[in-house]
Amino acid sequence: MDKEGDEQKTKKRKVVVANYMVTVATLVVWWHEKHIVKEPYLDFKVTREIYLRRLYYGNNRVCVEQLRLNKHCFTVLCTNLREHCGLRDTRNITVEEAVAMFLYVLAHNFKNRTVNFNFIRSGETVSRYFNIVLCAIIKLGRHYLIQPETEMEGYEHEKWEWFQDCLGALDGTYVKVHVLLRDQGRYRNRKNEIATNVLGVCSRDMRFTYVLPGWEGSAADSRVLRDALD
Repeated sequence: MDKEGDEQKTKKRKVVVANYMVTVATLVVWWHEKHIVKEPYLDFKVTREIYLRRLYYGNNRVCVEQLRLNKHCFTVLCTNLREHCGLRDTRNITVEEAVAMFLYVLAHNFKNRTVNFNFIRSGETVSRYFNIVLCAIIKLGRHYLIQPETEMEGYEHEKWEWFQDCLGALDGTYVKVHVLLRDQGRYRNRKNEIATNVLGVCSRDMRFTYVLPGWEGSAADSRVLRDALD
């Protein structure tokens, strides 16, 4: 019995010593990582500034590839948004950065988290400024998009009375295209031609005001029109 009791005590001592050594080793590793091994310090503000300057102040080709605008057009757009839409720099974000994030999403259809990572901004910030720039762009459209007039003065022919408030006319047409063999079935129209279905709208003075290309030749005119109305 005494021998078994001594063995139990010895085993307990070994367990206590092992736990003590594990605790000491853990503390040593923690101290080493905290006070000796230093993580490289990243100044996110400086990193962001370098990225933005390279994006819209650097090479013109990079600006076009990333934002779909050259540097001159980008500068003009930001200036117009400031002058006509009241867009202003904030304490943390400039107009240029907000517009760049907006164009970045439109150009590449990126998700919020991708823009968040590239611009080193929170997802909430990206979403908020995207909506701010979007509203400003809509306001800017009023300065450039002029609605056609509905008056038709000067037309004395008797048939014109039925088009008193007419804005224009729309029609679809087929434009022959070359596509891959696997896609020819979708682009084959009722005339057995490989073509794309294009919707065009013109004003009463025979000027095109809207064109919707890209639909396959097999698409019905009603489907193309519904897409234009949406």
